[in-house]
Amino acid sequence: MAEAHTLNAGDTFELVDSHWCLITEGDATLNGHTMFHHEDYGSRPFAAPKTGPIVSKEGCKLLLFNSKRLEKLRLKTPQFNYYLRKMRMLEPDQPIDWVLGRVDIFE
Repeated sequence: MAEAHTLNAGDTFELVDSHWCLITEGDATLNGHTMFHHEDYGSRPFAAPKTGPIVSKEGCKLLLFNSKRLEKLRLKTPQFNYYLRKMRMLEPDQPIDWVLGRVDIFE
């Protein structure tokens, strides 16, 4: 399902919206901003994409998922779909359009 991609120190990788990306080891930047192990990049489920050049500082490992295959798996696997939605909801300042606000109940 996923492809491991290793970047050596100073290497660059162009992240496009055809992949969902996680950094698993090392340090890198995306568009000049530090990448974090607890964040996702590329074509992100239920969020705006974060794409551009990834530059490895001292070497890093990326985990790349094909976004079309990931979407098919998400639609076939309710638990995976739920997990991705829950993950996105827990992010600070993430606009979520599927969560209902307060609902009044009339008897």
